[in-house]
Amino acid sequence: MAIRTIYIVLFSTILFFGCGDDQIFKQNLKDFANYQWEKGQTLTFAPKIEDTTQACNLILAFRHVHGYQFANLRLGILQKAPSGAETLKSYNVMVAEGDGYLSECSGDYCDLEAILETNFRFHEIGDYTFTLQHEMPVEKLPNVMEVGIIIEKNDVD
Repeated sequence: MAIRTIYIVLFSTILFFGCGDDQIFKQNLKDFANYQWEKGQTLTFAPKIEDTTQACNLILAFRHVHGYQFANLRLGILQKAPSGAETLKSYNVMVAEGDGYLSECSGDYCDLEAILETNFRFHEIGDYTFTLQHEMPVEKLPNVMEVGIIIEKNDVD
């Protein structure tokens, strides 16, 4: 009985202390009236970066209603560095393939985390902004619940 208790305490300690948090930044925005993302509506995220040596993954978090009618989500992302330097990139995120979603769905809600860039490095320490807007061929992109950005460590070194 005592050995079993020791194993449980040891296992719990390893789980608690052994699983480090690799997320540098995570935020989701839910500002979509009637679950519609309007053309021109921008979403702004403001991560504070403290390490320029760390390789990162830039991830899009996308929550949609089951019934999202496109196989993809085209995005424009404007990244602004603390110095004011700007970089604009377009991304095409696959949401569905064949007859099914690539998202994890539970009931009517579906969540997708898609890696936009791997081994991404920030060149300056300080406050960045990422401004997103959809580049889909519709004025109102339906069935959108949340959009977010996740920046996590990528331990490739």
